[in-house]
Amino acid sequence: MYPTDAGTHGFLSVQIAVLLHVGLALGGTVLLWWLGLPSRLAVPVFIVAVFLLLVPFWPVYADFHPSSGER
Repeated sequence: MYPTDAGTHGFLSVQIAVLLHVGLALGGTVLLWWLGLPSRLAVPVFIVAVFLLLVPFWPVYADFHPSSGER
């Protein structure tokens, strides 16, 4: 088996973007909970926040996703 070129590991920026995306959704949910959001609504608010933040993060994912060079 031949060693893999380090240039093929291009997903680090995508992983950072996902962590930022989920972190912002979680942070917003925790902030709303801290401001008085009932605990039973925390999970639905988190899910809505993840989907709402998908709108600005979709171009980030598209730009950072490594391509194989094939079109």
